[in-house]
Amino acid sequence: MTTGEKIRDLRKRQGLSQEALAGQLGLSRQAVSRWENENILPETETVLRLSALFQVSTDYLLKEEVETPEACPDDVAPPRRSRRLLTGLWGLGAAGLLLVGGLLLRLLRPELCLGPDGEVLTAWSLAFWTKGELLPLTILLAAALFVGLWQTGRWYFTEYQPPDPAEGRNKNT
Repeated sequence: MTTGEKIRDLRKRQGLSQEALAGQLGLSRQAVSRWENENILPETETVLRLSALFQVSTDYLLKEEVETPEACPDDVAPPRRSRRLLTGLWGLGAAGLLLVGGLLLRLLRPELCLGPDGEVLTAWSLAFWTKGELLPLTILLAAALFVGLWQTGRWYFTEYQPPDPAEGRNKNT
């Protein structure tokens, strides 16, 4: 079966006219007619909406060799990797801002950058960052850097695992 034939078959099974289907998708009746007559294929977003509406996989709609409509699994949650990546990037961004803040502090308050002998400490020396006034900034910088690298690394090295029906929740959350 072609994509158009599958759309027509699924539409008729649900008792929908071309106009009713088009209305549910926010498209014209002519668009549905063109799909069913194989003049054009629906756009990707529309295929996803058709898949959800008819509760079949996108593979079934698009591939001619898939002949049986498989229901879309409702219990499979998408991976939560993007939140981990975002947390990691926020941590790295915070570390970068704290580093820039320390460098600006060196420019604005040079007296904080003098060592015990009176020599000027560079921002790259450990003594600069562990000096009494800058110690809280150093701790925040280290914490933000640690969280950023840990979350980003955790995101990168964690593979998606589908939920275990026995547990009833997703392992990646």
